Amino acid sequence: MMIRLKTAAIMASIMVTITVTACAGDLTAVRVSDYDGASRIVFDMTELPLSWTKSYNANQNTVTLNLANTTNKISNAADRTTHKIGVLKGMSFQPTNDGLQVRLSANQSINYHAFTLSNPNRVVVDLFSDYSQKTTKSVGASIQTANIKTAVNEGLIRAYAMTVNNDAPMVVASVPGGKPLSSISQQHIAAVGLSVPGKSFDKPYSVSASGEVDLNRIQSVGVLRYTPSRGYFIEEKKPLLQAKTPKSTLVITTVNGPRRNNALTLYTSSFGESTNTNEFGYEVTVSNGKVLKVGNGNSALGNNQFVLSAHGEAIASLKSLKVGTPVVLQPRQELAKVETAGGAMVEGGTLVLHNGSYVGPKDSTNRSRSFIGTTKDEKLVVATVDKHNASSVGVTLEEGANLLTSLGAINGFELSNQGSVDVEVDGHYTHKGNETPSTYEKILIIK
Repeated sequence: MMIRLKTAAIMASIMVTITVTACAGDLTAVRVSDYDGASRIVFDMTELPLSWTKSYNANQNTVTLNLANTTNKISNAADRTTHKIGVLKGMSFQPTNDGLQVRLSANQSINYHAFTLSNPNRVVVDLFSDYSQKTTKSVGASIQTANIKTAVNEGLIRAYAMTVNNDAPMVVASVPGGKPLSSISQQHIAAVGLSVPGKSFDKPYSVSASGEVDLNRIQSVGVLRYTPSRGYFIEEKKPLLQAKTPKSTLVITTVNGPRRNNALTLYTSSFGESTNTNEFGYEVTVSNGKVLKVGNGNSALGNNQFVLSAHGEAIASLKSLKVGTPVVLQPRQELAKVETAGGAMVEGGTLVLHNGSYVGPKDSTNRSRSFIGTTKDEKLVVATVDKHNASSVGVTLEEGANLLTSLGAINGFELSNQGSVDVEVDGHYTHKGNETPSTYEKILIIK
């Protein structure tokens, strides 16, 4: 419905500046969507501003945007869609010497997240309250579920979590072609969708058609196991990689770890600014697929570069590489794959939590995601996060790891590429990632 918004008070602010390379233009429309505890304001632009600033006055609960070289061409009231009770109270526009100032006032203390989008050009501001809500429920003696509403840096999220006691066993069902959780015939108390048809999380670090490794995605994989004597636990499976040259294949024994005797270690920029190794070795720096330089130790780690670091008997394998020699990183096959009897094992996606610390990629985007974790007392934790407009903005991998930690997990991994998965407890869907239940080729079943 159409609502004329009130004028906000003038504010004092702490300033943050953002610059983009685009031609400035006109502000042509404003759209507001309200959600429970959040409001999203979308400013439609003919062009994005050349530069803009954003600030928040906590005393007046007001967000101010200064849009350089922008003219207000709005002729109608804001188009406001009300789903729930939002937090936006008023809006005002004021021409300035170099553009346009926009003030957004809230009806309570808030956090905010402002960003731009292209094609079409938009400035988007999410206003959201800063509170957490967690509703828990026990199902029988083995399972506890929770519906969670809380805030991350980018906005509100809605999550669902399930904790399973260490004496409730699991099995993993493989279903060619996939089926929904509601079609499970064997007796069970809960089920979790693991992987949908056509979306694998087996090798998150191998992405190109040629099999060449993406340096930014070299990560350890998490493996969930269950044993009756121990309960649930997660092991780290480190990347299996090799370096391919025109004349040889070099087996990499360690990734982003201490250089060991007679070993070949791979270092990427995820490790730090340099390899931190001593002079008693031999190192080759590779950039854009070719050897850039050679050295003995503590080589710099630049963006889109990696270093092969050898010690002892492994040094000879690097000595033949000269500046300009082509080198390609590739996955290598493991010699044998050992599985726990009874199918009580899940080799998942990217490891994000190890011994209570975040170990995932430095950067990731907000998405709907699902995670598997284990606690210190060997309980299983499942957490899944939705992404739907401003009511739930999704999480980064690090935010997902923080969610697992808040649920008591010390180790955990993402179900990579699966989005928000379905969960069934006691014969009923307690969470669905979409309106219609999904089908799954792998399903975790709690007996």
